[in-house]
Formats: sequence, structure tokens, C-alpha cells
Amino acid sequence: MDLPLSPRALVTRPGAAMDLAAHGIAWVGVRRVPSDAGTLAVGQAAIEYFIPRRLGSEVPIVLIHGGGQGADFMVRVDGGPGWLHHFVAAGRAVYVVDLPGHGRSPGHALQVGDTAPPMSFEMAEAMFVAPERSDRAWPAAASHTAWPEGDEATNGFVASGGPMRLDVAAGQRDGAAAIAHLLDRIGPAVLVTHSASGPVGWLAADHRPSAVRGIVALEPPGPPGDGTRPFALPWGVTTAPITYAPPAESADELDFVPNEDTGAGKRQAAPARALVNLQAIPICVISAEASWSEAADRGTVAFLAQAGCRAEHLRLGDHAVRGNGHLAMIEANNADSAALVLGWLAENAS
Repeated sequence: MDLPLSPRALVTRPGAAMDLAAHGIAWVGVRRVPSDAGTLAVGQAAIEYFIPRRLGSEVPIVLIHGGGQGADFMVRVDGGPGWLHHFVAAGRAVYVVDLPGHGRSPGHALQVGDTAPPMSFEMAEAMFVAPERSDRAWPAAASHTAWPEGDEATNGFVASGGPMRLDVAAGQRDGAAAIAHLLDRIGPAVLVTHSASGPVGWLAADHRPSAVRGIVALEPPGPPGDGTRPFALPWGVTTAPITYAPPAESADELDFVPNEDTGAGKRQAAPARALVNLQAIPICVISAEASWSEAADRGTVAFLAQAGCRAEHLRLGDHAVRGNGHLAMIEANNADSAALVLGWLAENAS
């Protein structure tokens, strides 16, 4: 059954109201690039900001989506309040990003290059909606219970997805540049990334280390040094170049070996180079109970720690947040996962 969208139904929906002092939209990262069609806007990211009337912290949260769009943080797939609402209710100013080529940030080929086909219902069912019913399911998928029943949740999720850029490194560079521009305008902030935007967060922090108070990475691409299609990670945790000390001019200079301790991805051969611009930033990598990502995330945390970073691994299932797949922020129990994020921020990145 379709969710009711009438004013009367919406005004009585519990938990969705926000008491805001300011709300608006801006674009950051805009470059003017000449083309045969004239001078085009390239690299832009749309930013929607939500500033609560009573600030509980001076450090805002920047929400950076994965392969979808910023709406992934704004509302659950069943129409309930998203992480956005929970964070604002806790007194945090929130900036929701649509990365270049996603959501409200236009993605014509002249702006973002070639793209992959958009997500199909079949792909969504097998990876996100009901992996427990797929004949290609990973073992943990059997515990996936947090996706709401009914077609509308799936319809909305698939409808909101856009095509991914084929040039993954360029997408990461453009996204990081836009986030760096945003940080220049709003001051120090916490970055919360999901999935494909994990490297955008690492790179934005690499560009503006003094402006990033913390990074919460919900299931970023991994395992390190390997990645999975389409996210090769030749720079360890990114496709695009990131700063090491001693410096590496190309990814070929990095010496990776299998990480036998974690069994996931690579680590650096000794002596390890440092991810020098990330070392002072507290980092939390989050894994959901029923996702495919736990082993890769374990490898990512180990890689970051070896590179001198303050990284820890938070497993939702260890904190009684159960049944989530790769999209914990939009599933039915997202209030519980949001509370864990807020608790971590209060202790590490206020």
C-alpha cells in the first residue's frame, strides 16, 4: 500500500518534525569549464543545510551519500525519519550533500563523463532489499531483517538511484574538492560517509585536515589495496591519489602485501608510509550485521591503523542493532544506528 502523503497524514506522522533556525540550499565546488556547448558548470555539489534552533554542538555534521543521493540520509525507505532528523533532534547542524552527478547536482555526460547503467530492481533486490533470498547471498545475509515490507520502499529506493561515473577516480576527486570547498565555508565539521563516498571522505580530509573533526565511514569501499568492482583501490583506501609520508608519486610506489591478520585485502610492507593528513582525525568505520562488508571493513581499519590513523571498528550487531544490510541509515531501525553514531561523536568529535 502506498504511504499517505496528504497534509493531514504528514502532520501527524511521529518523529519527523524539526525545529529549525535556518534551512536552505547552496552549491559548492563549481568550476567553469569551456566546451562546444559553451561554458559549463562542472564539479558542483548541492548542499541542503538544516540548522536547529538550539545547537547542542558547534561542530556540524556533513552527510555524504554513496551511490544514491543525499535523500538517503533524509528519510527511511518506509517514510519514517532519517538520520538527518535524529541528528538535528540532538542539536547538530547538518549539511546534506548531493555529490557531482547525483541528486540535484546535474550529471550530463559533458559534466561527469560516461556513466554506468542505473540500478535495476533485480540488482537492488539481490544486494540491498532482500539479499537473504538471493541465490548469490553471502553468509551474513541470512540475518537481514531490517528492510520494511512492501513495494513502495523498494520503488522509492530504486527510483532515487542514479548512474555511477565510470571514471571512479575523477568522481572521488570532484567530490572531495566540493567537500573541501564546503568546509572552507562552514568551518570544522564531522564527515559521515556511506559506501562509495568513503574515499571522498578520506580525500576531503586529506585536503583539509584541520577542518575535519572526525570521520564516520559506514561501510566504505574495501578491502584496502584491492577493492571490489568498480572500486579498485590502488592507493590503499582510495582510487584517486592521497598523501603519504614519505610521499608516493604514483600508486606503483606503494608496496602492498596480503594482510594475513585480517584475511581481507592488503597492508603495507614495512616500513609503512603514513597517511599523514589523516593521523590526527578520529575515525570510526561502521559495519552492519547482515552486510557483506564486515571483513573488508576490518581490513580497512587495520590499514588505517598501520598508516598511523586513530581508527576503530564499530559493528552494529555488537551493540544490539540487528538485522541491517548495507543501507543501515535508511532501514527500519535507523534510530538505533543514529544513536550509536551520536554517542561516538559525543566521545570523540564534539
